[in-house]
Amino acid sequence: MRVTFVIPGLSGGGARVIAEYAKGLLARGHESRILYSRKKVGVRRVLRDFYLQLRYTSRDKWIRTYPGDIAPYDTLTPGLVGQNDAVIGVGADCVLEIARLPAFCGVKINNCHGREVSNMDRMFEAWQLRMPRIVVSSHLVREMRQRGCSDDIYVVYNGVDRKEYFPSVPADKRCGVGTVFHGAYTKGPELMLAVFQRLHQRKPGMPLMMFSSYPRPAGLPPGTHCLRLPPIAAARDMYSRANVWLCASRSEGFPGPVLEAMACGCSVVATDCGGTTDQIEDGVNGFIVPVDDVAQMTGRVLELVEDPGLSEQFVAASEAKLKEFTWPRAIQSFETALKAIVANSGKETVTRISV
Repeated sequence: MRVTFVIPGLSGGGARVIAEYAKGLLARGHESRILYSRKKVGVRRVLRDFYLQLRYTSRDKWIRTYPGDIAPYDTLTPGLVGQNDAVIGVGADCVLEIARLPAFCGVKINNCHGREVSNMDRMFEAWQLRMPRIVVSSHLVREMRQRGCSDDIYVVYNGVDRKEYFPSVPADKRCGVGTVFHGAYTKGPELMLAVFQRLHQRKPGMPLMMFSSYPRPAGLPPGTHCLRLPPIAAARDMYSRANVWLCASRSEGFPGPVLEAMACGCSVVATDCGGTTDQIEDGVNGFIVPVDDVAQMTGRVLELVEDPGLSEQFVAASEAKLKEFTWPRAIQSFETALKAIVANSGKETVTRISV
């Protein structure tokens, strides 16, 4: 097959995921391209991004190291997209752009990675378009159906690379609680800070740690270890030093840090914010708590800190659960979904290959 991904930019977890899928399809013998929107930004933003790329070597490298064809665009045109079996829009804006392309550009597919809370009108507009969908979690299927979507929807879970994420420090060095901080409302930044403050009050000597793409936020308890844009090795070591990992988000698609923490040997407490319920069965391999409930988040974290046996039970169950979330399995599922979508469309393939 010939497949073109159309994505909104180079940064963020979505770009990382698309790089994995595009690379995997390429390795399986398909033609796989990535087009990314080159948004116009101010001089201040350009200088800030340039500084971050120099200062933090981990920033936005996933797409840039993709070995296949990749190109920026200002306006998405039929000539740029060309003839494909499938053209995949990632995010509402890109989905609305590909919807305007002529039929010869390929079967249009909406690849949804989560609710776009800051872009809801366009997201719902994209959901109303008649096109098949590949989504990252089961809760998105339910919400799309509730919104009247009757087209085919395929759920393809993202993976975690166990060569990158694994327990990397001795077990006797594991102590404390960790999280990822993000300033967006959907990530619950004030909730995470409130939980950390309560944990510090209850157990002042317990290590607290976090990493983030932001500068150190105000309001962290004293002594909290904070890393900004760490490379994978540093993030892996932070996961591996934590007993418990917290996800305090209000809305997520399929949060990678939950899988990464599980892979590094943490027990996890996560809110019922979306894809976390595909990753965690409450009381079996972690705890699921209501969104916005600081008291329950704090209580469940302390329960695991104070009951090492329960924490170890969750870690063992997570190890079994992680077998569902490998990149080879995800890429195979993505390929299977693409083949089914193209076949159901009645479209002849542009490039015939043997896989």
